[in-house]
Amino acid sequence: FALLGTKGLTLTVSGSGFIAGSTLAFGTVTGLTPVAGSVTATQLQVAIPDSALLTAGAVSVTVTNPAPGGGASNALTFTVTVTVSPAPVLKSAVAGDGQVSLTFTTVPNASTYNLKSAAQSGGPYTTDVSGVTAGAGAATVTATDFNQPNGSPRYYVVSAVGLGGESVNSNELSATPSHINLPPIVTLT
Repeated sequence: FALLGTKGLTLTVSGSGFIAGSTLAFGTVTGLTPVAGSVTATQLQVAIPDSALLTAGAVSVTVTNPAPGGGASNALTFTVTVTVSPAPVLKSAVAGDGQVSLTFTTVPNASTYNLKSAAQSGGPYTTDVSGVTAGAGAATVTATDFNQPNGSPRYYVVSAVGLGGESVNSNELSATPSHINLPPIVTLT
């Protein structure tokens, strides 16, 4: 099996009767040639195109030997599975004037993140900001939820979104936005 969206998969097929001209069919992708030097009478390796791993489910795999004679092998089933990303870890919630900045960990297989808040601990949560992205290789992300009322505590969680769908919510942290008074600026005339 492979996870949905896997990249760079090399499939090893074992059996008998493989020859230098053998090709592999992976679902609807046919005519895949073995990796150079990988064919023996009992085994071959084929690089599976990334595009063939974008749909979850069972995929039929056969090996075909060329004419004269030749023909297709019995079919075996390869499974492309879906996995939901684990929940991020919410590390901090820092309140500002009408806003809260959240820092959280990135998780494998997530393409975006949703910031959610509630007026009470435990929810129900509403998605305040969706589609937050992380920089390449980033271990943490800081994002800001604007337009929060000053003086009202907010309870935050974060979820990850990937090919497998949306993760469960992270741990919860709270913050209370508040107005920040700036020092006066005076001049004498």
